[in-house]
Amino acid sequence: LAVSDFLMGVYLTVIAYEDIKFRGTYNNYAHQWMSSVTCTAIGITAMISSEVSVMILSFLSLERFLLIAVPFSGHQKLNLTTATYSIIVIWVVGAIIAVAPVLHWRSSTRFYGTNGLCFPLHIDIPYLMGWQYSAFVFLGINTTAMVLMGIVYSAMFFSIVKTRTATTINLGDSEFAVRFFLIVLTDAMCWAPITVIKILALCRIPIPGTLYAWVVVFILPVNSALNPLLYTFTTPKY
Repeated sequence: LAVSDFLMGVYLTVIAYEDIKFRGTYNNYAHQWMSSVTCTAIGITAMISSEVSVMILSFLSLERFLLIAVPFSGHQKLNLTTATYSIIVIWVVGAIIAVAPVLHWRSSTRFYGTNGLCFPLHIDIPYLMGWQYSAFVFLGINTTAMVLMGIVYSAMFFSIVKTRTATTINLGDSEFAVRFFLIVLTDAMCWAPITVIKILALCRIPIPGTLYAWVVVFILPVNSALNPLLYTFTTPKY
């Protein structure tokens, strides 16, 4: 999760550098920038960051749910080997999701180069090349993950309240669940407005280009910036 958040920082750093580089002359180099390998590369980086983050949060939410809300299911805590393989699979899937459109439309760089921010939300001009894939990722995968996490955490906290006096729930497990809930909550607060804006765009409601910039530069990375702080300051000090 920390690595995926770091990748978002790399993406924003490159965007900031290019903004300074082209300031005042961007219109002269817009096509060159959006068609460049660098634009595609940082677009892939940002996509991997966002998708891996969502999948890790979904995976850990489900794992906590099985451990806390269904204590008699026979589910055991993750050991190092299982956790390692699970994270590797998540990163591989995230990389495939990010790279697949580049390979599919290999004769063009326009999937990531539809705008100067190199991120394929497709909300200012929603029906450009690859819009179906963009909708599949951001409305299909991410929205489904957010709904899943909402259901899982609702069931988990209901179970904690219902059995809080029982000895079957380890105090450390429940504390971890509460701490991790804050991270999931910020992620949901990040993706909820993006989902709404994406749906509005697909309904052909005009979305200003300036809003696109705010979404990608501010709303999308906010959970990547908050996750380390939330995890650090909500972890008990020993």
